[in-house]
Amino acid sequence: MKVWKKIYLGIGGALLALLMGCASPTATENEGSTGGDGDGRPKPGGSATEIAEMGHAKIYEGIESPPLSEFTLPDIRREVLSNGMILFTLEDHELPLIQASAVIRTGSVYEPAEKVGLASITGTVMRTGGTATRSGDEIDLALEEIAASVSTSIGSASGSASLFCLTENLDQVLEIYADVLMNPAFPQEKIDLAKVQRKSGIARRNDSPGGITSREFNKLIYGADSPYARTIEYSTIDAIQRDDLLEFHKTYFHPNRMILGVWGDIDADEVRAKVEAAFAGWEKSSLPPPPAPPDITSASPPKVNYIRKTDVNQTNIRIGHQGEILRNDPNYYAVVVMNRILGRGFSSRLFQEVRSKKGLAYSVGASYQAPFYRRGAFYLFCQTKSGTTLGAINSIIHEVNKIRDGGAGQDEVDVAKDAILNSFVFNFDSTSEIIGRRIDYEFYDYPTDLLEQYKRGIEAVKRDDIQRVARKYLHPDQFIVLAVGRSEDFDQPLDTLGEVSLIDIETPPPSDGADIPAATAEAVEQGLALLAAAATAHGGKENLSQIKSYIATGSFHRAMVPGGPLAEQAGKTTIQFPDKLRMDRQSPRGDMSFVLVGGEGWFQTAERIGPLPGAIQKELAAGIFRDAIGILARYRELGVTVQLIEDESSETATVLLRNERGTTVKARLHKETKRLVGLSYMAVTPQRGPEEREDVLSDFQEVGGVLLPFKRQSMLKASGEVVMEVVLTGYEINPELSDDVFGKPGQAAAGNGDTPPRPSTNEEE
Repeated sequence: MKVWKKIYLGIGGALLALLMGCASPTATENEGSTGGDGDGRPKPGGSATEIAEMGHAKIYEGIESPPLSEFTLPDIRREVLSNGMILFTLEDHELPLIQASAVIRTGSVYEPAEKVGLASITGTVMRTGGTATRSGDEIDLALEEIAASVSTSIGSASGSASLFCLTENLDQVLEIYADVLMNPAFPQEKIDLAKVQRKSGIARRNDSPGGITSREFNKLIYGADSPYARTIEYSTIDAIQRDDLLEFHKTYFHPNRMILGVWGDIDADEVRAKVEAAFAGWEKSSLPPPPAPPDITSASPPKVNYIRKTDVNQTNIRIGHQGEILRNDPNYYAVVVMNRILGRGFSSRLFQEVRSKKGLAYSVGASYQAPFYRRGAFYLFCQTKSGTTLGAINSIIHEVNKIRDGGAGQDEVDVAKDAILNSFVFNFDSTSEIIGRRIDYEFYDYPTDLLEQYKRGIEAVKRDDIQRVARKYLHPDQFIVLAVGRSEDFDQPLDTLGEVSLIDIETPPPSDGADIPAATAEAVEQGLALLAAAATAHGGKENLSQIKSYIATGSFHRAMVPGGPLAEQAGKTTIQFPDKLRMDRQSPRGDMSFVLVGGEGWFQTAERIGPLPGAIQKELAAGIFRDAIGILARYRELGVTVQLIEDESSETATVLLRNERGTTVKARLHKETKRLVGLSYMAVTPQRGPEEREDVLSDFQEVGGVLLPFKRQSMLKASGEVVMEVVLTGYEINPELSDDVFGKPGQAAAGNGDTPPRPSTNEEE
């Protein structure tokens, strides 16, 4: 059973019931990879540096190895086409396959701050949206029939487009490839889909401690407004319109701002002719090229930072400061070796001292980023159990001070250099690696022999260089410290390191799709009066106020895929106001339970027990607020504001309720019967992200003197698609609830001791 898929499917049905009134960094160590370019652009090929690391096991001691052989790179042909495009070709006839990769001078660094996400969505919809002559779906079908692929994307400081096909299909695939780059159609439905995908990511972004740590550390290092640290938000995605994509493409996609590499089973002369023909009519731009990507701003002040995450039993740690070098710095090679000794690989000091000897870390290491085009960052990373947080931080900083004060031994230098040089072969173990680096050097204006320079530079590093660059580039007095975890479980208070800044990672809520006017005294009075009348229509405020808890039993139907049929689950929902709930569901996939108590939540299946992701906890809490009984009985509670808003319907009046956490719901009241017949709200689910929903309440029946709806149908406001339906068979009002109903399940099923169950390697886990 794919556990997380199963959980999300179960939660989808459970969420609607709640709404019812009845219901470690791994930077490669190859050339140019102390920290990566950081532009988000996929590179052709890959690397395998840890293979070389194994070469230092003691079984090999005493065995003499000959010096590394000299290497000769294959001849890569460079040409400038008539439209200004730079073309690299490399023949490799081993297999009847052809690949191509283009780099375009664009990137998210050029998008407006109020429209973060524009570059990424442009890169996606260029391909998924198709062109003026063929839709994205038609392209998918055509490529699938011949086992070919075409893809596009835009990263931080460049865009990319790739191609893969059999030799015999090059003409057909190259035509599609060129059409996608020159004539993207950007249909609105594909833009909307890309937006939903980004919003779904926003909804889940605080679930992963590692993702939180990386994202927020970048903000601390570069500044929250830096193009290298800013994040997409619901508001920035909503601000992006189709015209923005058209303009972004028009501004940055031109042949004289593109470098194309083609390799494989090709004839270089034929490929040039085919490329010229495929891109015929695409004229070069006469405008000046975009400016170089900006460098990072001045360094942030050193400080200690904390992000509270209660659903974990280990701490994610990052420590560091801004970097000072680019790839072409003469000290780069010594920094690579120094970083290897300090924190890269199994033989590094951090791994040996902090992890192996002291047992303070699951993973630990260091990275000194030196991109091609801007300064990066130096950071140390660690995952440790909560009870050893300060011990791990102090041990890591101790190792930094030790390499600054004492440098490294000759044997350490030799081992590090050998590991780097022995892995050097992986820089050109494939044709894609070779031509990919050549494209990079052209794109960033680096010398064509940079790979050879790298090998010579590593070989030239001396023992004295290690302490020299450590003192020059490692600054413990400037360290920014970030810890993500449960501070109450730490071995020492975090403020023993200095004054602590608490970082709020609450995601700004999505817009509810309408501008709500300011609440006038008259609107508030009218809203309260309407809710009072609704309470009377449903059995009276006194009877409703007596409901402290309930159990609702029935069937819950949910669309597993957009537009698909509704799948059924049976179960019950237990709510105890104001902030406790339990959902139990039965289905052919197995039994599941979900519990929320205040700000803490967890799930339980037959296979495991674990914490609920924060996005789900937040939506469940919003569901309690949107509960019909809660609306009718607790609208006068402290922190809840009420106002009448305009309603175009002649049959209903709409009252907006907002709680102190900013959660809103629009209650639609029938003007004649005064019953609560509908709800409008913004739901945020892990699968679909935020979406406006309209719920219809019906089949009202009396339960203990209170009139409650037994049926609820939830639809997407934009399309009218039914995504959920709840049909209840009964209620139990104010039942006797045992202590274990909302009690946290025992940890025995979750794993051993403090170690949480390890996720499956299945991507659907």
